[in-house]
Amino acid sequence: MQNSKTLIVAASVLLSSVLSQTVFALTFDYQTTAEALAEVGWYDYFGLAMASDYKNKEATNARSYAAAYYDEIQFMGHVGISALADASVEPNEVVLSAEVAGSYEFDIGWELMEYFYQDANGTVEGRLRIDEFPAGVPCRLQIDISIPNETWKAAWAWQLYIESSSNYFIAGRDELGDYGGRSGTIDTYAGEEIYVFLGFAGGGYADHYTEALGNGKLTINATLTAIKKVMAKAYNPTPADGSLYNGTEMILSWWPGNTAVSHDVYFGVSFDDVNDGINETFQGNLVKSYFIAGSPGSTYPDDLVPGTTYYWRIDEVQADGTTNHKGDVWSFRIPPRTAYDPNPADGDEFVEPDVTLSWTAGLGAELHSVYFGDNFDDVNSASGELSQESTIYTPDLLESEKVYYWRVDEYDGVATYKGDVWGFTTPGAAGSLQPANGATDVQINSTLNWMPAATAVSHDVYFGTDKDVVSNATTASPQYKGNMTPGAESCDPGTLAFNSDYYWRVDAIYNTGKVKGLVWSFTTADFFLVDDFEGYDIGNNEIWWSWKDGLGYAAHDNEPAYPGNGTGSAVGDETTGSYTEETIVHGSRQSMPMSYDNNKQGYSKYSEVELTLSHLRDWTENGVNTLTLWFIGNPGNAAEPLYVALSNSTGIPAVEVHDDPVAAQINTWTEWVIPLQAFAEKGIVLTDVDRIAIGLGSKGNMTIPGGSGKMFFDDIRLRRPAEEQ
Repeated sequence: MQNSKTLIVAASVLLSSVLSQTVFALTFDYQTTAEALAEVGWYDYFGLAMASDYKNKEATNARSYAAAYYDEIQFMGHVGISALADASVEPNEVVLSAEVAGSYEFDIGWELMEYFYQDANGTVEGRLRIDEFPAGVPCRLQIDISIPNETWKAAWAWQLYIESSSNYFIAGRDELGDYGGRSGTIDTYAGEEIYVFLGFAGGGYADHYTEALGNGKLTINATLTAIKKVMAKAYNPTPADGSLYNGTEMILSWWPGNTAVSHDVYFGVSFDDVNDGINETFQGNLVKSYFIAGSPGSTYPDDLVPGTTYYWRIDEVQADGTTNHKGDVWSFRIPPRTAYDPNPADGDEFVEPDVTLSWTAGLGAELHSVYFGDNFDDVNSASGELSQESTIYTPDLLESEKVYYWRVDEYDGVATYKGDVWGFTTPGAAGSLQPANGATDVQINSTLNWMPAATAVSHDVYFGTDKDVVSNATTASPQYKGNMTPGAESCDPGTLAFNSDYYWRVDAIYNTGKVKGLVWSFTTADFFLVDDFEGYDIGNNEIWWSWKDGLGYAAHDNEPAYPGNGTGSAVGDETTGSYTEETIVHGSRQSMPMSYDNNKQGYSKYSEVELTLSHLRDWTENGVNTLTLWFIGNPGNAAEPLYVALSNSTGIPAVEVHDDPVAAQINTWTEWVIPLQAFAEKGIVLTDVDRIAIGLGSKGNMTIPGGSGKMFFDDIRLRRPAEEQ
């Protein structure tokens, strides 16, 4: 056994044995990093030890509450012991520390737990209970084990169980040989109970029985220095932020800030209103740290409406009555009365013909009526289907190259709630959409593209701003955009509006008739995209072909070699599959890595990469007036000035330098917002911008050496004034 270092927690492990032999031995060194050794013996029919080994378990960051105690644990018929000793811990700023020290010893009584016949294999398990982690502190639990590779079969299995959410977090199982280190990280709140289930399974040769605990002592030598911390804001909300609450009346509670004497409550259906405290969202000042919503006479007496997301905020008021600590805006959702979360999802493509349909029952639903077919109108108007209790429905084998629709009506014992009509396609139907169904931040000059239905002779396209209108449109409607022949599966809807929803439909035309398509949707962006670096790859679109740097590139296709721009820059990363950065990203999957060396022999004493614009040259269109880009550096970078330069096809570039002289050392993603007027005042014609450059150092410097480093850039955009977005 290891000597205790700080707080120790002990728990039982139930292991197979023969006759009266006790193989229990587990002690936890419990601290910021805790370790335990559990000695496990495996015995043959005659009670002879076949193997024994030590299993190492590690837990990082845990505990709260000053106490030393032990609890009997009962779970699935097993009994164990846990013993704890520690001091109070709460999240945020350090203000004092406390220490609990001592030795705690408990008797472990003999108790036969269960008997079973094990002929070939079986599983024995125990449990470690870890209570009440500090809020927001990652808890890392890791198990390492080595089992000798003998003729018998042995394995170690483990799971982490979060009682408050009734969910398992990680499970691992290896057979024979070394058990590879497994670990997982979760964020937990104080008050939650975390369980670790340890299982040892193996093949024996005769009868075995399991004993929970043998005679012995459980000793805890504890010395824990815990930090008492202060949280000024309210925290740890119930219900949890972003959760689903199945009810229309509820108690909302929170953990108060340490200095609060009362609480200002804001509650409503609009995030912005609650955040700003306007439009009757203020519900009053309370001394207690909870309130009731959805009940007459309560703090929020209005009924909570199914299908609605609610937002709430708690501002903590100090004793002087004037100092407030504004809280975060939390949310929860009341599920709708109708069925929701269909699987397949509404609009799914290429669903296998042997699909089983499922959904989440509406609030209070007891019975479900399912309507299914290949005609939207028939499914939408159908009635009288028999009800079922299950939320699963399996239709007959479906046909390929078809569009299917389905609807689920919910009955709660009083009323029936008609469901939405959902749809999906089977393989061979028109699909592979661009923009994808449900896409956001779509550029306003995008074209519509799709993969044709396998045997269709052509496709009719419909497009508009109203879903129902597009769904019901015919070839005589203004939403009809034409018939597209094979090989021409593309449609230009024209220039769209910023931040707007659009809907489109593609009907497959056959010699025998047509198949009406699903209605797809997307939402346009409220910005123009200069570059998000997502389109670069190693095929025929390397990033340095567009963002020209100091290294240059060889000739390719019809383009001659480029010798480089003479600066100390190098763009791209040849170790990734896209030649871009794929880990350090601000948005989506890729960003642009740029190395700079302002003292490189034979090069200028500054570093720059430059993009020539092939489109989006009018930087006044739609009222845009701001250039934004995101960057991240490193504290080890040389503090070279960061700049952006714009150029017309003729004339000198206009340069804007970041106002932070050590911007290259900022190691968090940071947005740089530059008014376009700043470039205009330096002579740039914004209606015809030809090039954009990003650099480090003093542009044009040829003599004074500088330093080196590496930065990453992402999401370069043109935006309108904030009030117009």
